[in-house]
Amino acid sequence: MSISHTKILDKGYVSLEAVMGDDWTPVEAARVSTDKGSKGEDSDTRLTRFLLDNGHSSPFEMIEMRWEVVCPIFVAREWVRHRTANWNERSLRYTEVDNPEFYIPDMWRLQDEKNKQSSFGVLTGKEADETTKRLIEWTDQGLEHYKHLKSIGVANEMARFFLPVTYYTKFWWKNDMKNTMHFLSLREEAGAQQEIREYAEAMHKMLSRQFPKLMRIYDSIT
Repeated sequence: MSISHTKILDKGYVSLEAVMGDDWTPVEAARVSTDKGSKGEDSDTRLTRFLLDNGHSSPFEMIEMRWEVVCPIFVAREWVRHRTANWNERSLRYTEVDNPEFYIPDMWRLQDEKNKQSSFGVLTGKEADETTKRLIEWTDQGLEHYKHLKSIGVANEMARFFLPVTYYTKFWWKNDMKNTMHFLSLREEAGAQQEIREYAEAMHKMLSRQFPKLMRIYDSIT
């Protein structure tokens, strides 16, 4: 049973599955060098703030978390660039698509002409409706081709070629608090792609429930 679970986008979710450590684990780790532990909440809060303020990040590696994530493939491909974590993903070489899920956005963002990495404004009216229709048709066709290839004996690893990047994949992600905070600092930024930003924002809220004191200090600094 997961510790915390949040639905994301139309068919995805992020789930906090396991945790090692608590709010004051970084403080206890930092004080190992002096063979001392907690000195009370006020002192521990000051030290946590000092560590975060001054970039002494290794004590935060002593907290570890394992997440289960279901997201579109294009989101996973952004996520996997955070190479500090352990990652294991469902493989369509070993499994078959039986109940496929595809991401269908509720809006179409327009390209920001000044920033190639950003979007600005949304497509509206008939053009937006037509674009959604085209995506649904594309995913249906891709799935049809996939099933056809499977029916004639084509290997899983090649049949999957027809599935678009809106297909929902699932992976486990194990990371420490230091690098999870770094992930949040990048993926919650306004310039991050909206879909992955929604996952990061949900994770931030879940961490705030699991580590209320530590995350309150983190939020006050960032």
